[in-house]
Amino acid sequence: MDERAVTGGAFGVADLTGLEKAAERMGAALVLGSVARSDGTPRHDPELLAAAYDRIFRTHGRIGAWR
Repeated sequence: MDERAVTGGAFGVADLTGLEKAAERMGAALVLGSVARSDGTPRHDPELLAAAYDRIFRTHGRIGAWR
């Protein structure tokens, strides 16, 4: 299975429709989630980010070698 997934934080997406269309043009599924730290700093929470990647890998399979 050669599925692709694009992941990102749900907060701050100015043009969700455009982002969905861009992912679709690449043959990817757009996966948005809450991955920001709860302290308000503009950083990822490592545990939330790891959980997001885990969900993607379980749903879409492992990522192949970088091309």
